Amino acid sequence: ENFFFCAASQRNYSVQICSFTQPYSAIKYFHGHTNALKSLCWRKSESEDYCQVISWSADQTLRYWTITKDIELLLSEDSSKLQNMSVSAVDLKQEFHIVEKSAIPGCEIEKIDYPNRSITIKFERVKISLGELKISFPWLYPNSAPPTFEFIDSDAPIELQQKILQALKKTAEYETSNNRTCLTNCLGAALLLLKNEAFLKNRLTMM
Repeated sequence: ENFFFCAASQRNYSVQICSFTQPYSAIKYFHGHTNALKSLCWRKSESEDYCQVISWSADQTLRYWTITKDIELLLSEDSSKLQNMSVSAVDLKQEFHIVEKSAIPGCEIEKIDYPNRSITIKFERVKISLGELKISFPWLYPNSAPPTFEFIDSDAPIELQQKILQALKKTAEYETSNNRTCLTNCLGAALLLLKNEAFLKNRLTMM
């Protein structure tokens, strides 16, 4: 079973070999194309003692990149990490469904993107326009792999955004360090912080 994948970078037209334990940090880069990559695939040699990545680019070239022994060693180490994990990655459909059914007061689901493992939330009943919060889940979630958070089109002060993101990150890291799902608790932490901020703001205006 493969625990690694190849990806195309449209920024520098490189082919990247990545692992599922660190999907955003490439193990190896292959450079050579001068235009956007159109297609990637794996190929084993006839003797099956090594494999290659084949890339097709808009520069009209087909290139073969050999996975050398040093790359294979890094990939095999990564596979061992995954195989030794006692908790399997969760089905996000189940967790998203729980959030939908629980109807958390103050939160509204704007978009669910299963292929890209993300959910977009809008905070309701909040005087400040927070915009939308996009939450993205890595492949190994929740096995010591917390989701990432980002605000989209938010008019809220940067300081408030940072407070919320910090609360979300802290909650997510705590829960996933114990291999627990965290979406509901993260949203609860954000709403609690917003409620406290609104309370303090009202107290200041009354003084």
